[in-house]
Amino acid sequence: MGWGLWRRWGQASWTSLSGTAARPRFVQGWTAGPFHPGMGRDTLGCIVPGTLRRAMVVPASALTTVPDHLSDAEAACLPCAGVTAWQALVRLGQIKAGDRVLTLGTGGVSLFALQIARMQGARVAITSSSDEKLAQAKVMGAELTVNYTQDPRWGRTVAKWAGDGVDHVMELGGAGTLDQSLRAVRTGGTISMIGVLAGVKTELAVTRILMRGLRLQGVFVGSLADQQDLCAALSAHPDTRPRVDRVFPFGEVPAALAHLDSGAHFGKVVIDLQA
Repeated sequence: MGWGLWRRWGQASWTSLSGTAARPRFVQGWTAGPFHPGMGRDTLGCIVPGTLRRAMVVPASALTTVPDHLSDAEAACLPCAGVTAWQALVRLGQIKAGDRVLTLGTGGVSLFALQIARMQGARVAITSSSDEKLAQAKVMGAELTVNYTQDPRWGRTVAKWAGDGVDHVMELGGAGTLDQSLRAVRTGGTISMIGVLAGVKTELAVTRILMRGLRLQGVFVGSLADQQDLCAALSAHPDTRPRVDRVFPFGEVPAALAHLDSGAHFGKVVIDLQA
């Protein structure tokens, strides 16, 4: 299998001692196919130590090479946020040109969803509480932008934009946003359950799911194969680059976490362990 010492750059992007740029996968035991119980026993930063360290030893099989056009900070965004969006929309969602996608918020996963959906030829709606962030999302290719603080019935707004509802919702809010997501999605559509930023529990009339033939799909990052496929897609689209909000030096980790917690970021927050 082979092992090697890999030096840390950015958040999850590494450079080998031989000079090859690479990234470790988030779930070390998940190579390909569906996720099974037990695969998560060596998930970085959850069950085993994460990547916030200057050097670590990982099996060579856990690494994929970095697309040539990405910087170290940009490559750092791929193994978790990028792979999650890829698995939800492409491997599980199988979106295609002309599909309509709604993604919630402007964090790392949501902006990756915007970019990946556009790569596949889909139309994208996005929500945020910030008009400034929505303007930036528009530049990135979002067709519809909705400020949910100004439009509390944003699910209906999105459904009307799509005609009969969107094909796919990237549900990053959780319990607090699921009701509106159910209003936004079309009959027979898919809601990918990814985040719980707006709560984990809610009352829900399951008949709304049953009678409309909806699919609620839980998404837990992705496999090595998903990461490789994402990298291949990005290599084929060199104009697409992960959105990095800000890079912090290692000595400012508390400030980086505070910035992330504030919600002020647009895209990913990266820590450069060499700075």
